[in-house]
Amino acid sequence: VLAEEYERRFLAGEIDYRTFCELDAKHWKGLSDAYVRSLFSGVRYRMNVEQMAGGLRAAGLMLIGISTGLQYLAERVLAELKIDRVVSNRLVVEDGILTGGVEIVVSHDGKGEALKEILRETGTSPDEVIAVGDGRGDAPLAAMCGYAIACRHADKELVRCADYLCKTNDAREVLHHICECLAG
Repeated sequence: VLAEEYERRFLAGEIDYRTFCELDAKHWKGLSDAYVRSLFSGVRYRMNVEQMAGGLRAAGLMLIGISTGLQYLAERVLAELKIDRVVSNRLVVEDGILTGGVEIVVSHDGKGEALKEILRETGTSPDEVIAVGDGRGDAPLAAMCGYAIACRHADKELVRCADYLCKTNDAREVLHHICECLAG
């Protein structure tokens, strides 16, 4: 409930992003990292995302996740979907216990900046990137990429930036559409 209140205050402009993250992180203080990781282990993926990731890997594409979320989901996606790299925010852990601190790696609306760093490291041009997202924070990322896909029910700002809007909630639609783009 407090997390929702912090988010509301942030979105209303009453507090900045760092304050929002710090207030939220304080509620995790003292919990074991293993326990918090177990809470995130039950979060379900979008329908058929495993097949999408496998198909994109088979097509020879590099898969990168950029998230304003926490390390728990990002690390799970890295391991389970076998993507190449993830970048996310992190709750600070010392001796297996959360300290109440947070490391902000990707700020709100900062996914584009995170991508720029990855592009510099890999020598990749933004025109070579296909962005896939569903949230408002994905819009700056989508705007700088060569092609952008908005998932069904995506934030309206992202939809305005997208080249393609998914018609279904099935992640295989993303796979099929990207494969069509690559073939065409």
